[in-house]
Order: sequence, then C-alpha cells, then structure tokens
Amino acid sequence: MEINYLKLQEELENMKIKTITNSNGTAIQFPDGTMICYRNVWTGGWSGGSPDTNYILVELPTSFIDTEYKVVLTNNYNNSIRLIWSVAIQSESTFKAYAVFSFGDTDSTPTEFSSANCIAIGRWK
Repeated sequence: MEINYLKLQEELENMKIKTITNSNGTAIQFPDGTMICYRNVWTGGWSGGSPDTNYILVELPTSFIDTEYKVVLTNNYNNSIRLIWSVAIQSESTFKAYAVFSFGDTDSTPTEFSSANCIAIGRWK
C-alpha cells in the first residue's frame, strides 16, 4: 500500500493539527491542547565524573505550557540493553538526560557514544 503524504498533510491541516519540525526534533500540536514532541538524543560520549555531571541538556522543538510534561527515552541499539536513562525536567522546553550503565558493570559511567529515542507528552495550551 502506497502512502500519499501530500494527502495526509492536507488532512492534518484540515483537522487543525499543527506540526513543527526544526533542529530540535518534531512537535505535533492537537486542537485539544495536547502536544507530542519527539527526537533522537546522543550522549556524545562521557569519560568519567559523577552522575551529576554526566548528562546532556536536551532542547525540545517548542515549549510546553508548563513543566508537567512527561518524557520517555528508549535505547536505539540492541547492544545498549544495559543502559538506563533518567530524566530531570529543567524548563518548559529543556530537560537533562542522564545515562547510566547497570547490571553488573564495574564502571557506572558510559564512556561510549549512546543514542536514544525521546518522546515528550504534555500540553501546549
């Protein structure tokens, strides 16, 4: 089955669903005020330090109305099953993403590049 993306875009516009895409990912704003943002997150590699300093500040494509939004991160690669992500909301448009190795690793700090998919859900109005 072939997908007609132009027709889908037209249907979305008629439903008053707004899509915002920029270098920080994509946001979908629904008429009822719900917003879903998604993007990829890369650690860039860490080399030691405490969990307080081993994080990346993630910027979302647009701001939520408040800091009550929820964020989920999932690993991109099967070989990173021991990597656990944690999130600390910083503002309406940013959060800190922490990555920690677990399950028997003696070094709890990731030193390699790690990647995750991120979804944030909250309200835009």
